[in-house]
Amino acid sequence: NVSFCYKLGNKIKKINERLDEIKKDWDMVDRLKTTPKGG
Repeated sequence: NVSFCYKLGNKIKKINERLDEIKKDWDMVDRLKTTPKGG
């Protein structure tokens, strides 16, 4: 049971890290979209 919870935690951690990377990518895309209009 402990090893199962440990594996599950690692999976969730990896998913969260991936989501963070995707979020950063989207932030950059948003900036690229808004910069030409603002400037």
